[in-house]
Amino acid sequence: MRELKADLIGGYVTVRGMVTKVSDVRPIVSVACYVCEVCGFEIYQTVNSKVFMPLADCPSNICKQNRTRGKLISNHRASKFIPYQEIKIQETSDQIPVGNIPRTFSVIAKGENTRKCTPGDIVVITGCFVPSQFESSRGMQTKLIHDTYIEAFKINREKKRYMETQLDEE
Repeated sequence: MRELKADLIGGYVTVRGMVTKVSDVRPIVSVACYVCEVCGFEIYQTVNSKVFMPLADCPSNICKQNRTRGKLISNHRASKFIPYQEIKIQETSDQIPVGNIPRTFSVIAKGENTRKCTPGDIVVITGCFVPSQFESSRGMQTKLIHDTYIEAFKINREKKRYMETQLDEE
């Protein structure tokens, strides 16, 4: 984890660490669906980030020809949601130089990578090292400072849980 520097942003990285915190799995929208309340036109919006601007006005030809501004209403049943989970990992004791504090890192897991680990697990995570806009303690967004996280493509658990261990005759 100490090797993750600014020059690796946008790159494919692999890190090893101990899971310290796992959030609940929540749905996150990947395709938002809207329906016009005037003409019934359906429109879909692909969402690629945590924050997006919902559509408000109907772009259909019917609303344009009638010169009406049809309001779009969100249709949750036709929208597509995927599982989303935030994971915090920390350097293992063998990775920490003497006298230093262990570093922690945020990992975002989506889809099939959710529910793969629990706190205390030693994991190897492969994914993309990505920046996210940093929010200050006052809630203001700053454009120059960015926080970083890993968007996980693969999560492998190294150390098995106690209940999964099997003793052989030896």
